[in-house]
This record gives sequence, structure tokens and C-alpha cells, in this order.
Amino acid sequence: MVDVGSAKVGGDKKGRDSVSATPAKGLPLELIERQFDRVQALFPRIDSKINAIFAIVSGQIALASLALSDENWRHWDILVPAALFIVAIGAALYDLYRCTFPHVRRGSKSLVYFAEFASLAQGDALRAFTETDVEEYRRDLIVQTWRTSIIAAEKFRYLRRATFSALVSLLPWFWLLAASSWAVKP
Repeated sequence: MVDVGSAKVGGDKKGRDSVSATPAKGLPLELIERQFDRVQALFPRIDSKINAIFAIVSGQIALASLALSDENWRHWDILVPAALFIVAIGAALYDLYRCTFPHVRRGSKSLVYFAEFASLAQGDALRAFTETDVEEYRRDLIVQTWRTSIIAAEKFRYLRRATFSALVSLLPWFWLLAASSWAVKP
């Protein structure tokens, strides 16, 4: 358990991190907002890497499909690298999907989390903002910063796995391209 001012950050029995409801008393709201913005700034970086890996994987699939003909599928020397390539590319695409659409768990009522705020009616949203004091808003912002950090960490984990799968797919891809060119008979 880490003590940040009076905010307690640590783990529960299942190994998940948690933040207590007490915010750090001495932490200015501007500092909390900047930290939230820093965490939010990670998402475009992650998304650009997702796009790059997806482009590479799409190119691999396109070249592999162009190199193969109907006759090639009858040869074991084509089927083995093709199967390995499909498994590796499938794993990369699955992890890219999970990275693009991470599982976001709904939390408690929040003025910061867009889905929770959007679920309020216009009058309720206005009332919630006008009736919330600064301490409640700071607590909400700290919790949302923590939740957003969890999502960013999950996205990075899937991105790392997708990158590894894409790298692993290179070997059967080269093997598949070489075997398909050897199988061509003039």
C-alpha cells in the first residue's frame, strides 16, 4: 500500500490495484488534472503503434495471398508454413483488436468518465456539476486517473503481445513465400 498524501493506493486480495475514497488533501486540482492529461496523452501514441502493426500485418497477408495459387494448397511444404503463419497472424490481429477495444468496466457515478457522464440526463448533469464540491471532484479525478492508467497499461500489454506475434509470423511468412515460389513450375 502506497500513501500519496492521504490517498491510499494499493492492491486487493485478487491482485488488483485500488484507490481509497480519500483524496490527497495537499495536492492542487491543477496538478491532478495535469496527471490525468498525461495519462490520456498515452492513448494516441498507443493507437499510432496499433495502426503501424496493423498495416504491416495487412501487407503480410496481402503478399502471402498473392504468392499462393489453388495448386499450392495441395503441398505439405505450403500447408505447414501457411498454418503457422495463420496462427501467428491470428494472434496478432486478436491482440490488436483487444488493444483497440479494451474491456472497460463501469464504475460508480462520475463527472469525469465520459460514459457515466453521458448516461445522465441534461438536467441531472447540470445539477451534478453545480452540487459537487471541489473535494468530491478531486476524488473523482484521482480515481478516473487511476482507472485510465489501468486501461493504458492493458492496451500496452496487448500491444506488446501483438508486436511479438507479428514478429513471430515473419519466419513462417518468409518460409511460405519461399515455398510458394519453389512450387511454381514453368
